[in-house]
Amino acid sequence: MAIMNNKMQAVADTVTPTTKVTPAPTTSGGQLANAATGSLAKTPMKSIYDNHGNKVDVYTSGPNAGKDANGNLILQGDAPVDTAVSGADKTPAATRTVLTTITNSDGTTTTVYSDGTHETSSAVPGSTGSSSTTPERTLARDTFANTLALVFGSKEASQPYIGKLYDLVSGFYKTGSTVDEALNLAMYEANAKKTIPEFTKRFAGIFALQDQLNAGAAIHVPSIAEFFTAEASMGQILTNAGMGELATQDFLGSIIGKGKSVLEVGNLINDVFNTIDTAPDALKKDLQTNFPGVSRTDIATALLTGDKGAAELSNKVKTLSVQSAAKTQGLSLDTAAASNISSLGYDYQQSLTGFGTVKNLERANVLASFKGGKFTQEQAQSAVFGKDITQLNAIEQLKQEEQARMSGQSGTAKGAFATQYLAKQSGAGQY
Repeated sequence: MAIMNNKMQAVADTVTPTTKVTPAPTTSGGQLANAATGSLAKTPMKSIYDNHGNKVDVYTSGPNAGKDANGNLILQGDAPVDTAVSGADKTPAATRTVLTTITNSDGTTTTVYSDGTHETSSAVPGSTGSSSTTPERTLARDTFANTLALVFGSKEASQPYIGKLYDLVSGFYKTGSTVDEALNLAMYEANAKKTIPEFTKRFAGIFALQDQLNAGAAIHVPSIAEFFTAEASMGQILTNAGMGELATQDFLGSIIGKGKSVLEVGNLINDVFNTIDTAPDALKKDLQTNFPGVSRTDIATALLTGDKGAAELSNKVKTLSVQSAAKTQGLSLDTAAASNISSLGYDYQQSLTGFGTVKNLERANVLASFKGGKFTQEQAQSAVFGKDITQLNAIEQLKQEEQARMSGQSGTAKGAFATQYLAKQSGAGQY
């Protein structure tokens, strides 16, 4: 029996208390005191919410204090939450856009907004779906100064604006970012707020790429560390190519802002300027006609800062080289044909030799006309540069016909030609 009573008491202890009702004092007639005497009619009352969220009027003083008009003791609860917001209370949220989102080394992501604010949240929420919090950290000034000197160089790390930059970087560092990550985030915030222009102008190339990315372009926006690495590599390429005067921060930044990679710059310098440097005067003149400026550096500037990609610019130079070789041999060649020949791997010198052979094959057109046919320059180019078997057979046929014609003439030995234009073994060695 004691066990049963204990269980019942345990169950009773788990019941949540509701409104407790206490009978009001009554007269001998069993009526409520306030109803019989009217003595409570003037007792002040106020409105409260009971523990069910209902609004009830209760007495504030006297023997029935805390009770309603029926004598019930009311347990006060919390007012219900009013989720409705009046029109007067509605304040439009400030419009802001995302400038960039950076993934930190600890897996969190930091989003920088156009109004200068930022938020750091967990990349993988916990079971509750809430973001993890990172204990506040303090970035030591000497650690910041040393890191900055490694990235920017000691001279730039001692500029007056470094104090402002430290304040920005420190704020991101406290939220869990590494020093490198905080530097990148600070760069975007400083640019958005226009607070340190002497710092942000250094990275105009990064912001140009970020604008392209925001517009939908599929490009990579480098970090500050990647920017400096690319800048140093490009500067070395230009210096090694004898154009060290172009290896400046402003010029290299403009190249990066055009989306050109270190590989593109290296390929362009190697392909284009090897062609320029080894070109004869005729080709150099044609190159200078097609590109602004008259110097090697001017051509490099036009190529590197143009809107076209390095590969396209390199192809243009190679195509122009083929056209120049044809012109030197007295032949006219359109851009499409020149581009096709250059795509087969012919440079200026090889093209010059090949077009010499094409020029000699003009005789083939004369021979073809004897039978009402023709053999065009395009057919000759296909035979010489493309090794087209159909055109090579046509040349061989014309050669045999000329041999038969010439062997019938008096004093001419069989196989001896009046012209060597169709000889299989030509000086060009192209067919």
